[in-house]
Amino acid sequence: KGEDGSSNDAEPSGFVAQEKKKRDVMESNSHLLRVANFEGAPEVVLPFETIEFVFNHKNLYVNMQHEDPTSIRYHFHKKDNWYPFVNFQDAKGEDLIWTSEFTSFYNTKTMRPALTSKICRKLMTALLREIKDAITTVRSTANLASKWKPLSDSITILIERALVDEENYIAKRIKKSEYTELLAQWRKEMKSHVPLGYRIRYMTTHFNYLDAVRIKNVVVDNGGPFFKNGINRTMLAIGGMIFPFYNGVVSGRIMVVTMFPKVEDEGDADE
Repeated sequence: KGEDGSSNDAEPSGFVAQEKKKRDVMESNSHLLRVANFEGAPEVVLPFETIEFVFNHKNLYVNMQHEDPTSIRYHFHKKDNWYPFVNFQDAKGEDLIWTSEFTSFYNTKTMRPALTSKICRKLMTALLREIKDAITTVRSTANLASKWKPLSDSITILIERALVDEENYIAKRIKKSEYTELLAQWRKEMKSHVPLGYRIRYMTTHFNYLDAVRIKNVVVDNGGPFFKNGINRTMLAIGGMIFPFYNGVVSGRIMVVTMFPKVEDEGDADE
């Protein structure tokens, strides 16, 4: 107690009381506050801009509030926040919520898992062999010999690295500036593997299916002039990567590289 006999347990006043009241409001409405409103806190990027409704196997709830996900109360039992789409009334006129499950009008299927890295490597190895044979045949019809680098060669490893970088850039996992730097470094390393007095060209293709015959035909048909360069002393290399997703969906990339003697006054530019 104080000197006047009063208790020290009285309600706080002044600045302390204001801060307590402010804290209580923040705690009760914390789900309504944007993260960006907190000084120094990073802004959260959500995968969606609005939420119109939420559903499960028992009901569909329509959002009756603000559509901004950061300003929504997720109390589904409150009809002023979320109105149940499936709604009945009893004899007294009171609302009853459907408690049974909704069954689909089609046969649902479980999504298959993504292909393993071992299977992807096996599929790509078989595909690259078919493409190599097809390109060799195309060049043979033009009386051009083909000398292939083995799939274990260091150039093939560089090709695979470039395809991984390209996939990451297309999928927006890395920024354009970072990809540009990686590509410049890759070109520099590739040139170090090219024999003196040779030029290098490369062609890439992308596919999202696993039909080997179709992929082979696309590569050969689109690369006709690229493969028939009229130069016999041409060395070739090929590499590919399969990036697997669920349910058999894939993103595949293949690169074919040709290295051939420079022609006088042709310059040093590679393609």
